[in-house]
Amino acid sequence: MKLLKQFVLTILSVLYFCMHINSAGASVLISNMRIGNQSDGSRVVLDMDKSANYRVFLLDNPKRVVIDLYDANINSLPTKVNNQVVAKARVGKLEGNDKRIVMDLSRPATIKKVFAIPPQSGQNWRLVVDLLMGNDSQFKAQIGNKHIITNDTTFVIKEETSKGWWSSSNEEQKNKN
Repeated sequence: MKLLKQFVLTILSVLYFCMHINSAGASVLISNMRIGNQSDGSRVVLDMDKSANYRVFLLDNPKRVVIDLYDANINSLPTKVNNQVVAKARVGKLEGNDKRIVMDLSRPATIKKVFAIPPQSGQNWRLVVDLLMGNDSQFKAQIGNKHIITNDTTFVIKEETSKGWWSSSNEEQKNKN
């Protein structure tokens, strides 16, 4: 009986290890980014091969929208954009395999809505960020940690424990000193 118990525990350990190895290499692939005009702003769409953990927020000086993606690989994305709200975009690497997409704004805007669309009609996962044209005071009212839109608390934990993540509260502390 003791031998059977040890055998079962060994098998379970091996299965757990194999599942962990497979999930470690299972990064989200962002294959495309589209930015389109809408009557009241712009829509940013990221095409993904699976659901992603993200956070979206605004930064000032210059005005920017930031999309942080946890454990993601990004194919080349358009950098020059001809859009009424987004002027240009770039991709950066954060800690580990985390990525950051930064979009410089051509005018003040606010984040109207962020949502993921599961696979349907032959398309993979999509992350959608709707930007609403606004004025300077509306833009400034959405800056800061309390306005971060996220689907995962992983980013909050990383922000507090890692110097690799931007944190407005850390920046505010530096400015006070």
